[in-house]
Amino acid sequence: MHAAVLRYFDQVAESGSIRVASEVLHVAPSAITRQILNLEAQLGAKLFERLPTGMRLTAAGQVFLRHVQRTLSDWRNTAGELSALSGQTAGEVRVLATPPLIVSVLLGAIETLVAEHPRIRFNVTDANVVNKADQMQLGHPDLALLPFDRRYRQYELVDQLNVRVGVVVTPNHPLAKEKKLTLTQCAEHPVLMVQDMWIQRHSDVEFQETGAEYQPRIVSSSWPLAREAARRGLGVGFFASVGVAKELATGELIFVPLEIPGYVTSNLSLYVNSDRSTAPEVAVTAAHIKMKFTEIRSLLPAVTLPPEAPRSGDGD
Repeated sequence: MHAAVLRYFDQVAESGSIRVASEVLHVAPSAITRQILNLEAQLGAKLFERLPTGMRLTAAGQVFLRHVQRTLSDWRNTAGELSALSGQTAGEVRVLATPPLIVSVLLGAIETLVAEHPRIRFNVTDANVVNKADQMQLGHPDLALLPFDRRYRQYELVDQLNVRVGVVVTPNHPLAKEKKLTLTQCAEHPVLMVQDMWIQRHSDVEFQETGAEYQPRIVSSSWPLAREAARRGLGVGFFASVGVAKELATGELIFVPLEIPGYVTSNLSLYVNSDRSTAPEVAVTAAHIKMKFTEIRSLLPAVTLPPEAPRSGDGD
């Protein structure tokens, strides 16, 4: 019911590109460009800087984005409430999540949800390892599955998985019998490298002392590819245990904790947008994700959990 230009503006702001927005919205780039130019003319202000690398919000664009996000959130809330009055839970749920949590948590929750609430739609975005905070601000998702971060002030922290990041290998790998490992020990074997600034940062510090260097067998931006490569025995993977919970429970993969000074846990968190927390479709999705968190806690072997791991909400 709301003007299409609001959705066009919102998507261009999120993606930083008219071309990408056109692919997401299935609308011709020329139509999006025309609508945004008309909007800027009506407001008497430039909303975007046109750069060689894409579209970037101006100060006026940032102000207008907040209005658009409130308007679209209010509309989604209203649509959901009207559907609930008819006995149906319906509407779109926008989710931002890291790839491991998409695979191990979100897909399972959606599989159950679509059977119970077939009119709920899901818009799922991979979280960028570098720009998660920007994605939260620009995309304004309804739910987010991300590492803990105090900057997400518009969101309620409703649950956490406190897990370790460690080494994942097949049972017949030489490292599988170790009780704990250093990054230097891992560097003696072919490794599977994903875009992970956390591992790289700790590796750089340790390798300055030891002189070690990785032997990458596969370098990729795809976490699912790295997980499958580890499952096939192609190298040493560095994963949070939640991403391979089922494989660890069955013994298909082995998890060995990393020995890194000062590191104990990784807090993987479920956030709910405060403006959307009471919307029926968002509330039921959050509830199913929390059930998946509980299920994964029961699957994870004790070695993958920190001693006396805090429960949800601790540390907030």
